[in-house]
Amino acid sequence: MHTEKEHAIVLRNVNKSFGGVKAIDNVSFMLGHDKSAVLIGPNGAGKTTLFNLITGEVPLDSGEIYIFGVDISNSSVQKRSKLGLARTYQIYNLFNGMTAEENIYLALSSNEWKSKRNKFPFLTPWQKNKNKMDRIKEVLKSVELEDKKHILVDNLSHGEQRQLELGMAIAPAPKIMLLDEPM
Repeated sequence: MHTEKEHAIVLRNVNKSFGGVKAIDNVSFMLGHDKSAVLIGPNGAGKTTLFNLITGEVPLDSGEIYIFGVDISNSSVQKRSKLGLARTYQIYNLFNGMTAEENIYLALSSNEWKSKRNKFPFLTPWQKNKNKMDRIKEVLKSVELEDKKHILVDNLSHGEQRQLELGMAIAPAPKIMLLDEPM
């Protein structure tokens, strides 16, 4: 028998209903370390709801969820994020009025907020932090937006905004990434 620690994610008998309508009905699966999986289904099948249950944005009705052997079934979104969980959304979740570079900075700084080492990392002179600037440059390059770093999010194409959202998800180097309709 497999143990939860042998897998990156384990869902066991997960259920969620909204007003009597079963959105998620007794879902169980295991995803090993360094593995990828695709969740495919028609609109309304419950894919986003399942992601919301895994990330803790929506509470479970019943069942168990483990990340790296830790039971997160009733844990906060923040605790799950600290364990290395990140996600993207169907509708992009960016900071309009800010540049691509600033968006990556905020995503990268989310780890500082989580750890409470610095309650207001946005007040520090981040452009002078070589490690942060190197990571921001690396992330922007990996999502092919290095030449758009000073462009406001509002002025990026829809495709570039999706690329930037992916960059924001990978900036803090998550161990698990959930991509909700990434294309």
